[in-house]
Amino acid sequence: MLIRRFDTEEIERHLRRNVDEWRAEQGLRPFGHPDGSVVGKLDRMATSHSVDMADLGETIHRIDNRSSAQRYRDAELFETCKFKKDGAQYIVTPTRNRLEVLGKTYAGQAYETSNGTRYNGDEAAVADAIFESWTDARPFRERLSYANASRIGIGVETTEDNEVYVTGTLCGVYGND
Repeated sequence: MLIRRFDTEEIERHLRRNVDEWRAEQGLRPFGHPDGSVVGKLDRMATSHSVDMADLGETIHRIDNRSSAQRYRDAELFETCKFKKDGAQYIVTPTRNRLEVLGKTYAGQAYETSNGTRYNGDEAAVADAIFESWTDARPFRERLSYANASRIGIGVETTEDNEVYVTGTLCGVYGND
């Protein structure tokens, strides 16, 4: 049986569009342009984590005893990406996975969900499934709703069996990056 390979860049583009449209509906600014240097670092960090999750076959924040915060430190983004939480008196940092969202779905094959059988036949459907999982999960929805978050990095990895692992990494840099 020949399995169609799905374009990870196309999945990423659809997912960015979904997230930005959703943020606009929430009265929030869309995330910054994906071509900036900070977003480039966020994308590389997210992609590396998605590859690691795919290698393990698990959707988890901590891999090889490296936390989300450690990945931000290694990418020299820990201090850059922290920001004041809108309407609160504290700073949001990458600690306790506060700037990371994770997801897993399948491409080109039927799979079971709590709402029945689902099939993601193209890149847009894969992105929709990840986006729905992010906005359905309270912690991830809250992270995507940070008013002072201005950038998102997205990393997508597909396995030979068309399992799709996705990491989103947030940052609070406004203006030039």
